[in-house]
Amino acid sequence: MFNHSAILILEIITVVIIESQRGWRFGN
Repeated sequence: MFNHSAILILEIITVVIIESQRGWRFGN
């Protein structure tokens, strides 16, 4: 069974990666 905090950490990491990808694309 998956730990709830592990899911939260994975979601945060995913958001950080997506936002960093956007930042690189926009150059900010």
